[in-house]
Amino acid sequence: MRLRTLLPNLTSPFALLVAVICATSAAAQTQPYDFTAERFSIPERGVFDDFDDGMISPAWSDGLVGSVVESGSTIRFANPGEGGFLPAPLETEVSSLAGQGVQLDFGGDFTATSVWTASTFAPSQGINLSIGSINSATGNVHQLSFGLSNTLPDVASVLGGGSGLGLSILSAVRESQAGDLVSIGRTSVPILASQITGDIHLAIAFDDANNTLQPLYSLDGGTTVVPAGAAIPWNFFGGGFALSASTTVPEPSTALLIGLGLIGLSRRSRPS
Repeated sequence: MRLRTLLPNLTSPFALLVAVICATSAAAQTQPYDFTAERFSIPERGVFDDFDDGMISPAWSDGLVGSVVESGSTIRFANPGEGGFLPAPLETEVSSLAGQGVQLDFGGDFTATSVWTASTFAPSQGINLSIGSINSATGNVHQLSFGLSNTLPDVASVLGGGSGLGLSILSAVRESQAGDLVSIGRTSVPILASQITGDIHLAIAFDDANNTLQPLYSLDGGTTVVPAGAAIPWNFFGGGFALSASTTVPEPSTALLIGLGLIGLSRRSRPS
């Protein structure tokens, strides 16, 4: 297992996000989840972790949230997780691992790839590869989460994008001190369960010349790699990566209001 030395000034986005987003106890209304990842790599930056030594690497130093266990040749993300925050009225429970920091701008192109064991996704469940960066001009934290999820219609009505099984791209910006939500948006690409014929690859490619991120995915163990939507502008010097599994549901007391279109986005985070 080869692991690079962290760049501490580049990994703080996820340390901050963990502190801002995660509450102290699991969300009571969410559903069980259990997913395993087999590998994370950024070859162009010398990063490779195949989760084969039974110990979580110090490179994932910024945040271990919920139930994350490395055993055998995989790392498992499962319940119980910690309660997280998305725009009200949603309940999120997440288990995550964060801290792989890399240089972005002026560091050259790279592709960060996470490999997940082929799984079925019950309604509300999802897995994600995320990157967080700090805007040096505003101090805001920018996060891009690219994942595969089975999104409930009431959740999609709040975040945007489609419902059901698909690739999900969630972009969020938070104020760095109080964690106030500046903006959030989601797009999605529908897929069929029958398309998952091998390990699931979730990847994010950085184009240094154009300062963009391109989400990429494979559902057949890496044989076929497909872009998920258009490239996304990302003009930051550094960033930190995270892996996570989660479940997201509407709060029962407000599910009816979502269906009636009477609930809007909350712009503040839940106190931790």
